[in-house]
Order: sequence, then structure tokens, then C-alpha cells
Amino acid sequence: MRGASDVSPESSHHVLDRGPATHQSGGKSRLVCPADLAYGDRGSPPKIKPGATLIFEVALLDIVK
Repeated sequence: MRGASDVSPESSHHVLDRGPATHQSGGKSRLVCPADLAYGDRGSPPKIKPGATLIFEVALLDIVK
């Protein structure tokens, strides 16, 4: 995930946990985390503005068992 290390508030984890759980190897998706589930009105300046919606592009490369 591009930028995942920069944006990882506790409340957005459920969006990141649920999306890839439905993927098969090679699956891709775009996960949208609305501001109220992310940083809300406070944001995380200077990178994340107040009220920002977070968008993650996720690709599952492989499943290791």
C-alpha cells in the first residue's frame, strides 16, 4: 500500500482489514476510508488535511499458508 506507514489511525484499521480479506491472489481494490473513520476534523498536518478522506490502493500479491 502506497503511504500505509504514514496513515494508520486505529479507527481506519477495520477498512484495511476487511477489504483484502475478500481477495484472491492477484486481487486489487480501492479502499475508501471516510474522514469520520480516519483522522476526522483534526487531520494530521501537514500531510493529511482536516476532514480528508483516505484512499488506499491495495493489491494482494500472494497468500502464504
